[in-house]
Amino acid sequence: ESIRSAMTIGRESINKYVEKKSLKRDVMEQELIEAQLQLEQLERDLERADLRSAVSGTVLHRHVSNKRMLSPGELLLEIGRMEQLEIEAEILSEDAVILQKGFAVDIVGPSIGPTPVAGTVERIEPQGFTKVLSLGVEQQRVRVIIRFQPDALQTLKERGRVLGADYRVRVRIYTGQHTNTLTVPRSALFRGSDGGWQVFTVRAGRADRLGVE
Repeated sequence: ESIRSAMTIGRESINKYVEKKSLKRDVMEQELIEAQLQLEQLERDLERADLRSAVSGTVLHRHVSNKRMLSPGELLLEIGRMEQLEIEAEILSEDAVILQKGFAVDIVGPSIGPTPVAGTVERIEPQGFTKVLSLGVEQQRVRVIIRFQPDALQTLKERGRVLGADYRVRVRIYTGQHTNTLTVPRSALFRGSDGGWQVFTVRAGRADRLGVE
């Protein structure tokens, strides 16, 4: 009877021990499920923290550099595609009225070098603005957007000249072209007695005045 009682008590103890361990296993499995959910939430938060740009490009300016809370939509970075550089030219309004999209442009200046590169008028903005020069003279100007020809930037790169944002260049916009035309220096022209333009020409070893239009 003592042995039977001991065995009964032992069996009940073992069953309770197994039941306790089974309950602990269920608790641990639930804790594992909760930990996995927390991990998934953290991974989602990490993906949200990984900000991806809408375009591939170069960082031109960083507006925020320190760690702090930001409002939604606040500007962080300015990113530009350097292969899509455009020129913003400020043209006098009286000259801009005759410009049209597609006009040929020569892009010149010290940053370009001795040989110009080609461009095209892309857009003439409809809104002008007043610019005050250093001498206090006010001018009405219009912004004209000029696009580089497809191979222009590559040509500059091969010359060892790499343009960037806000670099300074100069432009010559062609509003008209004439072929088979004689050109003379502006300084060679002068007004005749009748008020018309004249120029000297050399004929048979002597200078003659010739009226020109």
